[in-house]
Amino acid sequence: MPSPDIPLNFLIASTENARKDFMLATLNRITELKRARKEIAEELLEETCRAMFCEWLAAHKDELVEACRAELLQKSFEFKPEPIRYDGRSRRSEAA
Repeated sequence: MPSPDIPLNFLIASTENARKDFMLATLNRITELKRARKEIAEELLEETCRAMFCEWLAAHKDELVEACRAELLQKSFEFKPEPIRYDGRSRRSEAA
């Protein structure tokens, strides 16, 4: 059964060009709906990924904090201040 939105009287009584215009307008609307569906699907995927990441982060928070602490501790042992000459300049500033 046809949808009540289809103007049957118009389609029966109209010219071939008017029917083609109606068909093209309908196909254009379909294209717009498909584009909107694609955008919604992409947004849904992004939001799902964001939610899953937050859930993963919450589940592994303690491990991540410990790993960051270990990394910072390691870097603090690797830090070697550059010697400063008696005139207040570093060797690096001479090279520049």
